Amino acid sequence: HRGLRGHRGRRGHRGLRGHRGLRGHRGLRGHGGLRGHRGLRGHRGLRGHRRRSHRWRQLLRRVPVPR
Repeated sequence: HRGLRGHRGRRGHRGLRGHRGLRGHRGLRGHGGLRGHRGLRGHRGLRGHRRRSHRWRQLLRRVPVPR
């Protein structure tokens, strides 16, 4: 996931960097996206879901939306 790791907008998120759920999209598929993800819940950068659309677009490309 190169796009996430060196992203300019997300600074100081150590939890995301080798995160189990983000390593493969298999992990994301099981939790309704990032919403119910244990490690990402209450995360500073994800609390205001402004850029969710950008990440969702990448996720939606390969996995069906679990809405």
